[in-house]
Amino acid sequence: MPAPLKYDDIGKMEIHLRWIVIFRIFWMLSIPLLISLFIESYILKAIFLLLTLVIFWKLVSIWGHSVIATLVAIVPFYIFLEWAEAPDWIAYAGGFLAVFQLLFIKNRIYEVKKLRDDTIVNESGKHSETINGFRGATELDSNYALAYYKRARAKYDFGDYVGAIEDFNSFIELDPNYTVAYYCRGLAKHQLGYLNAAMNDYKKAARLGSVDAQKWLRENGYRW
Repeated sequence: MPAPLKYDDIGKMEIHLRWIVIFRIFWMLSIPLLISLFIESYILKAIFLLLTLVIFWKLVSIWGHSVIATLVAIVPFYIFLEWAEAPDWIAYAGGFLAVFQLLFIKNRIYEVKKLRDDTIVNESGKHSETINGFRGATELDSNYALAYYKRARAKYDFGDYVGAIEDFNSFIELDPNYTVAYYCRGLAKHQLGYLNAAMNDYKKAARLGSVDAQKWLRENGYRW
């Protein structure tokens, strides 16, 4: 059976979300759009807009809803500046959306902080007494993927493998490309004796780039 992951393998995701991160996201999305404003060629404009979409796709896979909120606030201002005959109401709408999205982001950062504060780390470095805190986060926002993932890891540590699998399933529905979730779900299935199902998860994790899954499968003569 593959070795369980340590908690420092979890990755960034929203657990590190802070205002400085939002500021960086804002500029990473804005710079290609600002450059396109000064370019006459429609082909080059399209290239920079495509670059913005690529950046957006990469960022949203890490930081989630806050990236969407940031782009939604930026787009009306870009349209207003790009379109020479744009009506004033677009600018007003952009201002309204910016305020609304800032409130949304503020609430998101608060919930991330609450989730961090609900995680008590004991002397061994493992998370304990977390499940109730994560349950509160998922009840508040069923799309809050990180809470499902963290709660699943906590349940796994406490030996609740069935509950861990359920939460990993919920997490994967929200973030189907997060490699570690498949690997961890495979560990939980393996503990319950569902070897074929566990192997499918290990192989999925390996195909998505999990070094741990690839190493274990290779050492045991499996292909993925």
